[in-house]
Amino acid sequence: MAVSQVWIEDARKKLFVVIFGAYKPDQVKQRLLGLRDCLRGKGYPCTYVVEDLAEPARELQETDEAYVLRKSEYWLERCDVGFLVFFCEGNNTGVGQELRHLCNVLLDRIWRHTVLVEKRCYGSMLISGLLERFDQLLGQGFFASDRDLCDLAYGRFPDYIRKLYYDIRDREQFW
Repeated sequence: MAVSQVWIEDARKKLFVVIFGAYKPDQVKQRLLGLRDCLRGKGYPCTYVVEDLAEPARELQETDEAYVLRKSEYWLERCDVGFLVFFCEGNNTGVGQELRHLCNVLLDRIWRHTVLVEKRCYGSMLISGLLERFDQLLGQGFFASDRDLCDLAYGRFPDYIRKLYYDIRDREQFW
């Protein structure tokens, strides 16, 4: 199937992208926000970190931890494309749980996600076993700098747009 350049430009505006990762410490959160802003600047305006998204509504008496987990799982199921980012300095417990949920519960959606890991700490992370187990299904990349991170994520889009052609071609931009 040949996809026209006009359609690709239209798809970029419609593709709903969510970035999952650590928010602590603050410098790590700023790097996540930098990835979001970089991808928006490269023509993907519907790119968000989970914190940007209002839904689902918080339930009465729901703890912060329970809400954040439920919200992340909600968006793992609904995004067109997801990036799970692991930084060496970050508290990666949450994004590790998101990866585990993706691999154990959402196997039919795993191809829509890419795991991006900071190179210098890959071997010391517990996620390496999951990445090896799901190597053929789950996109992965390793970055040395924030520029590498953005370039890796951006480089995944042509494949996603090709695979999601029928899902997004007639969609109105609603994100």
